[in-house]
Amino acid sequence: MSVFEQTYEEAKANYKPLRRSQISRRNAVVPQRKTDAEDRSDRQLNASHGFLARKPAMNKRGARTKAWDAARAWLHRQFRLKGILTCQIRFPGCWFDREVYFAHPAKRRNLREGELYVVAKACNPCHDQLEIMAPERMRSIVEAAFNNTGIVRKQI
Repeated sequence: MSVFEQTYEEAKANYKPLRRSQISRRNAVVPQRKTDAEDRSDRQLNASHGFLARKPAMNKRGARTKAWDAARAWLHRQFRLKGILTCQIRFPGCWFDREVYFAHPAKRRNLREGELYVVAKACNPCHDQLEIMAPERMRSIVEAAFNNTGIVRKQI
């Protein structure tokens, strides 16, 4: 006997109430994956109005950003010429040669005049440890590492 051939009384006798976990699964709607074209068009359309939305304008690059870009390019060349491609700080947990970036002797907002070019190469864990140190200790470690590179300070 199929489900359609049952009488109401028979179906009621076989009915088992669902548990809470089964109820949420029963009502769940499985999302259908969109095609790439649909996904692109959805990102371009403003959902509430249905017209092409303008992207918010980015802030223009200021003088400090432009100065740091020029300094970073110069520093990359200098460190590469000296053969310094790994972390100079080497605290416990150092990544040695993965994700190595420049570390300044102070937070960027607290840099003194001409300190933009005083940097040390540091991996992310070492840089994070430098950031939480006292400012004087951070300054002394980065300046000592920079002085060991043999790179002449660029005068600006």
